[in-house]
Amino acid sequence: MSLSHLFLLFLFLLLPSSCTPSSSFTSPSSSSNYIIRVRKGNGEVIRLLPPNGEKSTVEEIQVLLSSASSASNIPLSLSTSGSFTELQPGKTLKELCVKKGGMLVERQIKLEVDECSNSKTFFGEGGGDPNQFVPYPDLSKKSYTRASKIARARALAKSSNSFDALDKISSLIHNVEAQKVGSVAKVQLCSESMNWFVGQVQKGGKHRCGWMLGTIGKEREGGVAAAHRTSLSTPTKPKVKDVVRVAAIYQPPQKPSSSGYDSSALLSSPPFHVLDLCEKLNLQIVGWIFSHDGGEGGRTGNSDDNNVPIKAAQIRTATKLQAANMEKFGRSSGSKFVTLSVSKDGEAEAFQMSDVAVQMNSDGVFNDADAESGPRFLKTNDPVSVGGKETKEVDSLLCLVNLAVIQGSGKWSSKEKNEKLTKRSKADLKEIVGEAIAKKGSAPVNKKLMEALMDFNVLLFLGGRIRNEMSWDAILSKVIKYARGGKQATILDEDMIKTIEASLRDGF
Repeated sequence: MSLSHLFLLFLFLLLPSSCTPSSSFTSPSSSSNYIIRVRKGNGEVIRLLPPNGEKSTVEEIQVLLSSASSASNIPLSLSTSGSFTELQPGKTLKELCVKKGGMLVERQIKLEVDECSNSKTFFGEGGGDPNQFVPYPDLSKKSYTRASKIARARALAKSSNSFDALDKISSLIHNVEAQKVGSVAKVQLCSESMNWFVGQVQKGGKHRCGWMLGTIGKEREGGVAAAHRTSLSTPTKPKVKDVVRVAAIYQPPQKPSSSGYDSSALLSSPPFHVLDLCEKLNLQIVGWIFSHDGGEGGRTGNSDDNNVPIKAAQIRTATKLQAANMEKFGRSSGSKFVTLSVSKDGEAEAFQMSDVAVQMNSDGVFNDADAESGPRFLKTNDPVSVGGKETKEVDSLLCLVNLAVIQGSGKWSSKEKNEKLTKRSKADLKEIVGEAIAKKGSAPVNKKLMEALMDFNVLLFLGGRIRNEMSWDAILSKVIKYARGGKQATILDEDMIKTIEASLRDGF
């Protein structure tokens, strides 16, 4: 063999296998050569080899796409090139007419949520509605079920059983742990309203629930007053904490029973006239209150399920109410929401729900089937992480943040259970009004009438019966001024008193 022949043979051996004549005759019908392209959101185009060729489903392509790239927690959809319609997960590539070398486009599902959306329903259910209010966006797992399935499939694959894959699974599920500090430091209860609420429970022998109305104030840590400052004083400022001050308790119409309170009374929007009066009195909903048996029926007993202050049913109610309150009053103010449990003996305990518990309920993680069974542990629809382990059961104690309770007095203390005053209360009020008309201008009588009107439920009653809105606003402004400290100069004139008298006379 000549030297030239050897040189040609050497060049032939250096040629790539794709250029050899034999490669051009390889049959393309095999599924191993069925390659498709996917254009990602950033413009990158990647090639994928579907496991079952043209019989592969869209869901399998999504799993494969997640394995081939570091997908984010944002839910993704696939569509054919030139189309904006999301493909159904169960459809095969053959049914979609995606041939070998065809292209799919990856698109993001936009989830736009307002700070305070004007939804028709005040209390909504969780479960992944894109238009639903999200209490804590940083803790939200909106792509929870779908994304976790993709990540699990990736982690279980032999080629991707790594710490990175396992870490991604944990980032896609809720991490439940004890929360030490809530959004408020303590609760100041109106002692008169509390005594009246407990008295109603003891008198009727049936459990009740209601809204706590009040304000959110600030207090220096330790209760120390501000020290006198000079130019040589330290620049550090004392820490300030938020305090919920309960001024009144409103009990909506309900069907109390000896076995438990009627939670349905709270799971609907408060009446407009209640919220309207709250706004005029500079009050807002700051929490809810419910009664329980206490003693053997409450926290004591042989079972661990009984040795908890709040059980699963109350956790579900409290998280739902707090999410709705945040939607109504904004995330910052609405999150200062308190749950108060009161025994028949008057023992009160205050809590806040942990941030992750509120968001889990909003995401639809809690199982509705066990909501009313009253166990200590809450069942979940999907796994959550507790102590680094996956579980489908959450201890109710992990959802609670303990709060200190102190006694105080509220300006609008409720001496009635609701705006439907008893006959005795109406008669007493009518007697005071009659005395005020007979002794017009008398300071003691004016004080007696004003203090009778400084009741949230009495004002609700009168506001619903006085037809003239201007007259009612004038009376209410006088009562508000009196409550704020203008006790000497604030006097109801004769026309105002007669308007109140007429409202008591109609249908009395």
